[in-house]
Amino acid sequence: MGVYTIVDGFFIGNSIGDLGLSAVNIAYPIVAVIQALGTG
Repeated sequence: MGVYTIVDGFFIGNSIGDLGLSAVNIAYPIVAVIQALGTG
């Protein structure tokens, strides 16, 4: 998941910019909680 976040941030940062990076940083904790609930 960590490598996915780094690569995703790289591509979104280059194509969309600061607004896209802030959206990823806001959505990441929500995705992590959903993934933790699904795994657990």
